[in-house]
Amino acid sequence: MLIWIILFFAVLIASFILALKSMGDYQDQPLGLGLKYSLFLIKNPTALNTSLLEEIYHESLKNNAIITLEKLFNGDKNALVIFAPKRLTDKLNTTLDLLELEDYSLKEVSNFHALEIGSKNLSPKILEQDFHFKLSELQEGEQLWWQIVLKPKVINRQCKNKEVYFQTVIRVILLTADKAKEQELDEILSTKGKDLGLIVLPQAYSGIELLKFYQQRILPLNYIKELGEEALPFITDKQIIALLNVRTHG
Repeated sequence: MLIWIILFFAVLIASFILALKSMGDYQDQPLGLGLKYSLFLIKNPTALNTSLLEEIYHESLKNNAIITLEKLFNGDKNALVIFAPKRLTDKLNTTLDLLELEDYSLKEVSNFHALEIGSKNLSPKILEQDFHFKLSELQEGEQLWWQIVLKPKVINRQCKNKEVYFQTVIRVILLTADKAKEQELDEILSTKGKDLGLIVLPQAYSGIELLKFYQQRILPLNYIKELGEEALPFITDKQIIALLNVRTHG
């Protein structure tokens, strides 16, 4: 009997260690260097332009700090939020008119669909003046979260012309009980998204795990280890603005 108890705990410990290793292979934690992070509503989103993104890039680069920009849709309403170190948001407060929030992503959800998107060879179309990327239209009570994770990259041979570059992944969480709506979103991202250079990344993780990664706001290092740096390529400030120009209606 004692042997079975010992074997049980040995298997339990081994499973726990393997789970930790898997998570460790995945993540690139944003909460390093003793930085205090928080989430803010951007009450003046029109002020988020390429000049301000350049400032955000240089400030983030000082501490190698990951930030996220998140566009949130609830029915026909939307809002833009930023997750960043407090020392950075303190500098942005006047320009963006920031309002500190509780983390909406930590609320309990039951019906959701989670995806991760890469952005390889983005089409020039997204930089056209009238560009917008229309996602699934939402009904009352349905929500869509569009998260762009941004890690500043030191200018090197991959970052030509000394433009502002971030390494990125996009996460999408759709809150709905409508399976047809999930399929519609998948089709939009795999067809229209592909035409724009957006690629839905293959997954070895469950929806619950992807939601956790969304909440942690991390880069998936497993893609970089398996596929190289090009799996999560670098994008410019102008491309970030374009990728925030997503809609669910109109």
